[in-house]
Amino acid sequence: IEEKEFATRLRESLKKSRISHTEIITDSLISMASGNGSSFIANCMKPDTMNIFIPTSSKVETFNTLLPTLLVLKRDTLNAIPEFSLFGYPEWQIYAGSNLEAMYEVDTYFYTSFYTNSLLPEAIDIQAKYAKWYNRSMQNRYPRYGMLGYDIGYYFLKAASLYGTKIADNINKVEFTPTQSGFKFTRRNNRGSYINNKVFFIHYSPEYKVTKTDPDK
Repeated sequence: IEEKEFATRLRESLKKSRISHTEIITDSLISMASGNGSSFIANCMKPDTMNIFIPTSSKVETFNTLLPTLLVLKRDTLNAIPEFSLFGYPEWQIYAGSNLEAMYEVDTYFYTSFYTNSLLPEAIDIQAKYAKWYNRSMQNRYPRYGMLGYDIGYYFLKAASLYGTKIADNINKVEFTPTQSGFKFTRRNNRGSYINNKVFFIHYSPEYKVTKTDPDK
């Protein structure tokens, strides 16, 4: 889902569910960058409840403005700051390289259709096999196309072996643990093509743990 569509649906959902929310306009982000952001945000927060900050842009400029501002707020020991988390976009796993400590500290979540932790045994194994077969390492991109090819190939070859020509009728019945990308197919109508709507939620917690949640399980 694109960020504009995500933001539109989010606004509609909040309004429909009658959940209180405050929108911070672009001029306020400029104020944040000038050093007044933490005070401004603190005044926008609701006391005695969990506050969730969701930027309507996935751009790195927005991320680089908001994250350090929230970090200052998190470390504020002089004022009673309500609990809060940060929620964002798939691109954030790209930005995490030099911002990981801060993302842990401010309790960061993001949604994505692909994610892998390169330190997990499954990821280490497939990267080692890739290097052996192709005599080169996987490119450090998001998504990693070597892993994407493996997940797609494994999923559909298994589906073909189980269901043959009946794949379309059983496409969501394949048991599969993704290395990076998952699959959940929906069809808009009887003649339409299938769309992969799979999504994961990634959580970088203040306990310095990374959790990958599959909402379909």
